Amino acid sequence: MANALYDKARESFLKGEISWSGDNVKVVLLDLADYAPDLANDQYLSDIPAGARAATSGNLSGKTTSAGVADADNVTFATVTGDPSEGFRRRGRSRG
Repeated sequence: MANALYDKARESFLKGEISWSGDNVKVVLLDLADYAPDLANDQYLSDIPAGARAATSGNLSGKTTSAGVADADNVTFATVTGDPSEGFRRRGRSRG
């Protein structure tokens, strides 16, 4: 799968409903054999079957933005289960 952003996430960033710097953001490793991303309609983690979620990171740290690019410190997944992962998704919006 090529790089892509979920439409609802892009919309939420533009409306200020998601703050890259202020919200807790995590990464979920995905098994694309068990999940076909619907970039136009998927919005919540519950849109992804539990069996397609191989691992979830802790909150991203060291988040920055420069020239329209969001970045964060590298992520380490301590435990990954299930089938091989072919994709990932940003998760979470809680402020903290």
